[in-house]
Amino acid sequence: NAVKRSIIGYQVSDNRGVGSCILAMRMAFRHLKELPKNFKFIADGYSAYPLLPAVFRESGNKFKFEITQVIGLTNNDEVSKEFRPYKHMIERLNRTYKASYRKTDGFDNIDGTNYDLAL
Repeated sequence: NAVKRSIIGYQVSDNRGVGSCILAMRMAFRHLKELPKNFKFIADGYSAYPLLPAVFRESGNKFKFEITQVIGLTNNDEVSKEFRPYKHMIERLNRTYKASYRKTDGFDNIDGTNYDLAL
């Protein structure tokens, strides 16, 4: 949640599979009865994100949302100019976690990493 600067869903994975992405999104949405009024889903160009609205289709209009994808590394378009700071927040968190926390805490498998992150 970029507004509150809190992690609301997570799933550590050793690959960019669709399953991990869906698990993280289900975790992020699990306590919501409906989406906030000004909800925006900002993402990078990962191909699994456009599939997410279909995952929540059974909830009807409560979780109907569009995905804004920020592509590339430069602000060549209006979408990138407006939403890149949100993408950067998540990318910084991911890089920090991968580069320091996971390695320094000695996790040799994904299960241990997910368990510790949950705690």
